[in-house]
Amino acid sequence: MIGSEKFNKLCNTVVDIIYPWHCRICGIPAKHAICAQCLPLLPHCQQACRVCGLPLTDPNSSLCGQCLCKPPYFDSVLASFWFLPPVDQFIIDYKYHQRWENLSLLATLCIDHYPPIKSTSCVIAMPSHPKRVRQRGFNAVYELLKAMHAHMRFSYSLNSVVRIRNTETQTGKGRIERQHNIRHAFAIKKLPATDHVIIFDDVITTGATVNELARIIKSAGIDRVDVWALARAIK
Repeated sequence: MIGSEKFNKLCNTVVDIIYPWHCRICGIPAKHAICAQCLPLLPHCQQACRVCGLPLTDPNSSLCGQCLCKPPYFDSVLASFWFLPPVDQFIIDYKYHQRWENLSLLATLCIDHYPPIKSTSCVIAMPSHPKRVRQRGFNAVYELLKAMHAHMRFSYSLNSVVRIRNTETQTGKGRIERQHNIRHAFAIKKLPATDHVIIFDDVITTGATVNELARIIKSAGIDRVDVWALARAIK
């Protein structure tokens, strides 16, 4: 008996064959989900703090005031887009409504903005608690990372760290509440032999979750921890 995840993928593949791609923004026929004319209209991250990835109010600075006063455990954030329309809806539809046709689109958007990854570095996917994965039917970040790997060369791990606490959803919580909620939520199984880890996540909101993960990774002896994401929420 075919599983629901495979069935959804099969249905979406059949639809793609019968109905050719049209631009999700303007609707004209396009080779990909977004045409060349609309691609520059997406909310690309610009003038962001090189550490936390939030917008800068001073265009002549590379760091925000928060990172100058109290830098996080991670060393930098690189996000492709702000979590704004239409990218936010692409992610929501993929992650919560299993719109599998968005997987290829999101993976392509990611790799178009990321620099080459050194062979000595390793990408670690943000883990989800097994109960959360069972509820959704799949791990959205894992699938996205695997789709990116099909187009880029890099070492990655899906099981170096695990989520040991099924924390409450971070949605609707403030920065301090998120920090307390996520504390001690992760555990290390076996880190790769490297001094540079890149944490990959789909969306960064306050940064509390990736900061907690970066904390335990650095406590295990990793020198540098960067964070890459598809989108960064604007406070």
